[in-house]
Amino acid sequence: MADDLATSRFVKIKRYACIEFASFLLVCSVGMT
Repeated sequence: MADDLATSRFVKIKRYACIEFASFLLVCSVGMT
């Protein structure tokens, strides 16, 4: 049970980091032009 909770938390953090990285790239590409 605890392991499953840790896994879901890791997936949530991973997804959040992905969104943060994508928005960072978007801001960079917009700022370069």
